[in-house]
Amino acid sequence: TFSVGVVVSQPPWPSVGQPQPESVELTSVTPEVASGVFFHDIRMKGNTLWSGGTDGLVGLARGSGRTLFRARGRALVTANAIRVPARQLRPDIASNVDASLAMLEEISFW
Repeated sequence: TFSVGVVVSQPPWPSVGQPQPESVELTSVTPEVASGVFFHDIRMKGNTLWSGGTDGLVGLARGSGRTLFRARGRALVTANAIRVPARQLRPDIASNVDASLAMLEEISFW
């Protein structure tokens, strides 16, 4: 089983010393989506999740599967379901792992 994590953030993440981001309601986060996220800068207001407005890091969307491709796809689906203004994420995460593993095997790393 493979696991992949995709960081979801809003500016100014990862900059230090920048103005703090505004706190926004995360209306797109359903219980199903939330079950696939390690949240970071989040708070509850009533029954609704809000970004905390501290540093812009919202959380890590995770996916797992029998293949790296499937795990990556699931992580990206979860990450894309989190809607915040100027959302930042890396859609290329884990895209070159196969090539890296092939190179390590080629040089008899293991």
